[in-house]
Amino acid sequence: MYIKKVTLKNGRTNIAISQSYRDSEGKSKSRVVKGMGYLDELEKEHGDPWLFIYAELAAIEQKYAQEQLVTMLPIAMGEHLVPEEASGIMNFGYAALSKLYHELEIDYLVNNRRRYLDCSYNHNAILKMLVYSRLICPGSKKQAWEQRGRFFDKMDFSLDDVYRSLDFFSSIKDDLLKALDARLTKVQGRNKSIFYYDVTNYYFEINQEDELRRRGFSKEHRPLPIVQMGLFMDADGIPISYKLFQGNKVDVSTFSPALSHLRENYTFKKVGRFIIVMDNGMFSGDNLRQILIDGNGYIVAYSLKGGADEIKRQALEAKGYKYKKRKVNELTGRVTYEDADWDPEDSQTRDVNRYKSLMLPFDLNVSNLKGNKKGHKVDVMRFVISYSQKYADRAKEERERVIKKAARIADTGQFFSSNDSRKYIKSTPFSKKDGEKVDAEYVHELDLEKIAKDSLFDGYHAVMTSELDMPAEKVIKQYRGVWEIEETFRISKTELRSRPVFVSTANHIEAHFLTCFLALTLLRVLDKRLDDAYSTAEILENLRNCNAYYLGDNIYRFYQTSTCLRDIGDTLGINFTRKYLERQEIRKIIGETKKTEY
Repeated sequence: MYIKKVTLKNGRTNIAISQSYRDSEGKSKSRVVKGMGYLDELEKEHGDPWLFIYAELAAIEQKYAQEQLVTMLPIAMGEHLVPEEASGIMNFGYAALSKLYHELEIDYLVNNRRRYLDCSYNHNAILKMLVYSRLICPGSKKQAWEQRGRFFDKMDFSLDDVYRSLDFFSSIKDDLLKALDARLTKVQGRNKSIFYYDVTNYYFEINQEDELRRRGFSKEHRPLPIVQMGLFMDADGIPISYKLFQGNKVDVSTFSPALSHLRENYTFKKVGRFIIVMDNGMFSGDNLRQILIDGNGYIVAYSLKGGADEIKRQALEAKGYKYKKRKVNELTGRVTYEDADWDPEDSQTRDVNRYKSLMLPFDLNVSNLKGNKKGHKVDVMRFVISYSQKYADRAKEERERVIKKAARIADTGQFFSSNDSRKYIKSTPFSKKDGEKVDAEYVHELDLEKIAKDSLFDGYHAVMTSELDMPAEKVIKQYRGVWEIEETFRISKTELRSRPVFVSTANHIEAHFLTCFLALTLLRVLDKRLDDAYSTAEILENLRNCNAYYLGDNIYRFYQTSTCLRDIGDTLGINFTRKYLERQEIRKIIGETKKTEY
């Protein structure tokens, strides 16, 4: 290695530590190992810049020499495998999670609260185990404890300690999430101009209901007790807060208490006005009224098929639709897009994505002081209608599948548990004996009128919004962010296996979902740090496969790396490319992830 000096046109000298090497063709080349900066700045900071530069060079050369050492390991060729013996496989990918966990100071609040407790075990160590395990090897609390040895962190606590700690985690949940939100805002900023809200539920493999776990509408169609979870997410897809509800609570009725919980536990003085985006399951006059009373705005999906006749008529009318027309500057070749009127007779633009805004009076049902619903006429409600040919083709394909099932039902008269095909069946009663209803039977046939009406709305989507001046294409773009909260729920249920839930008390259930929430937050933050370059599944797969195999003499061997893993390492300052590491080097790297730089 050597010191490379480059004098720039402005007279300043740039210093770098470089290394010579030969490429695959044998040609001599050089690469920068570490950029030192400008010489004049180094002189101001260190006095004698060359003393500092040569010290850095010596340190880098020593580290490089250490990495090139050859170690001889004795191997007993006659040694046999023992089934009960530990495999010696350790996970190293969790170092990325450790970096984010400590950068967001989750450990700080937990340790600050636990110091007032008279406990022999470390709550923070337990929480780390639960969060890391949820991402690396998801399963029950018992499984996490049994597999805690795969992490290099010290985790000397019992399974009973794990269950005892759950009450503590439940008690600090709101304070922890509030501190986490503040820390995230400070470390990387947080886009709170848009909030997304949605609800899902999680099932328990039990038969007996209790106060929290009730039977309700399961999104997975399971006849088991469930709990409802309402989740708020910011504009970047990072979770903000969650609230649990009884399993039999209707989705739409969760919004108001979830919003109140958000206001009570988070500071919005610096946020100002924000827009809440929800799907049509959250649409109600009371919810919209609450948002407006708070001084905020909304974008909420609106069902065209079940909507008001005038809205449906104008949505299907060609007049007023716009599309983005592509224009190319003949001189510069620059491509721009501008609004243009859509013409259904123009074959070149007939199938383009298009949109229109409607300003119409609208009737909303809102509750009065006694809780009774009363109609309220809104003079102007804005609807933004969009059309996508891709979604139209998808809807047509899906409906044809349902029609085939409905046709089989019409032929056989046998109805199955699935309800999606029933809507296209028309059952006409007739009597074997006139006037005797007891002998009445039914003729089942396809409801062609219903099929034709539904097909009219293929590809169309509508939202209603309080934002009268927001461009229509921006309204559509903001609403499309709803997919991220739906994707977050999917990840929690599949990749993180957050259900079925195996704990039973309310506090333990709360603690379970807290660990899932923290795991999701770390995953989403990492996703954003990587600029969404990889799917969540790819990130998790690489972290889970980043394993170290014990060879002996405190040396571990790594067998797998990838572009994704290298990018994670470059982003977080962790080297995931080493083939061999000593235990003390690994512990040092893990220790470095626990240092807060902010």
